[in-house]
Amino acid sequence: MSFELTKLLGALVMPLPTILILLIFGLLFLYVGRGRKFGIFLISFATLYLFVVSAAPFSRDAVISLENNYSMLKDPPQAAKWIIVLGGGVHDDPSLPPLERLTIPSRERLREGMRIYRKLPHAKLILSGGFPNVKPDSITTADAMANIAVRWGIPESDIVLSRFPVNTAAEAKAATKWVKEDEMLIVVTSAVHMPRAMALFDKQGFAAVPAPTEPSVKEAKEPKYATWARAMPQASNVELAEKGMRETVGYWYARLRGQAGPRRGD
Repeated sequence: MSFELTKLLGALVMPLPTILILLIFGLLFLYVGRGRKFGIFLISFATLYLFVVSAAPFSRDAVISLENNYSMLKDPPQAAKWIIVLGGGVHDDPSLPPLERLTIPSRERLREGMRIYRKLPHAKLILSGGFPNVKPDSITTADAMANIAVRWGIPESDIVLSRFPVNTAAEAKAATKWVKEDEMLIVVTSAVHMPRAMALFDKQGFAAVPAPTEPSVKEAKEPKYATWARAMPQASNVELAEKGMRETVGYWYARLRGQAGPRRGD
């Protein structure tokens, strides 16, 4: 299956597209006359689905269940020889400043990767992330991260570019070019993405150490009014639900293709 088709199908099963499809078909059945009851059912189901994914309990719990699998790597093991920062996307706009070309996930992952690198003087930093049909003059996520890393004092000799992987499975496979089986590898990615990433890297046989960053849900004591306000349906909760669903669907898709092993703790 092509990269574009995989992304399209993955997008269609996300909450908002699914809800819109249900509403459209519900209205069609409603106005056609025949199947009126089925149309009402589709519209009712879509409304209920929207309420569920936009309310805090479902969306937050779905993400927390993924993010709580791993803690922040405060003190990286000194035996680690490699740090890989997984790509989180890049903006294709040359007019943007170098840092702004990175999406927020890429920016935060790079920041964490460099923090860990500075605690491991003998480690190499693999910056990963590409897209289909990469050309020599293309600016991939890996290129954009390397640009920032060098500006922030990381020696070019300690940076390895992995410019061609288009997804996490490809990033894990590409890392086998540099990392030997007996070498420890620290994997840096967003907290919600870490369980799927570790399943993919474990499948490749790495001695991988998780280093999550950029948590989507930040637990903290809040005033009661803030807790109640957060529980109300809102767009940010739909975004959380999509993150959790994207990771779950992505993991099982990779598992069915034989690219991922069991998630740690399953």
